[in-house]
Amino acid sequence: MVKHDCCENVALPPGIAGPLKIDGHIFPTPMATAEGILVASTSRGCKAPKAGGGVTTVLIQDIMTRSPAINFPNVLKAERCKAWIDSGEGYGVIKEAFESTSRFARSRSLKCAMAGRMFFARFATVTGDPMGMNMTPKGTEKGLEVL
Repeated sequence: MVKHDCCENVALPPGIAGPLKIDGHIFPTPMATAEGILVASTSRGCKAPKAGGGVTTVLIQDIMTRSPAINFPNVLKAERCKAWIDSGEGYGVIKEAFESTSRFARSRSLKCAMAGRMFFARFATVTGDPMGMNMTPKGTEKGLEVL
């Protein structure tokens, strides 16, 4: 059933869990796993939401985030970096670098926090139609190069 060594090349799912009722629609849940017990366990887990009338979803945000931590030599350098980004000028430079890596990824925000000399940057990205699992880290890395 599995072609080559990649699990994403499964011709047919070995098991169907569920079904799940989501936003009024019934969905079977195909599971590409060789563990039959996992499919059975997931099916049991689907019973509670189904018994309660199903699941209702609401989209609150459509962003992909990455949050690298940077260990600065001292707290003063970490604070200077945070102040530069928070000033707006720094974010503009980082945003330009970030967005240069993709036709789709757009930097939504960059939130910073500190704990001593540890600096935490939370890059929030709008990715458009693509999911963004590759473009977000690529843009984040480019943004960090600017720092």
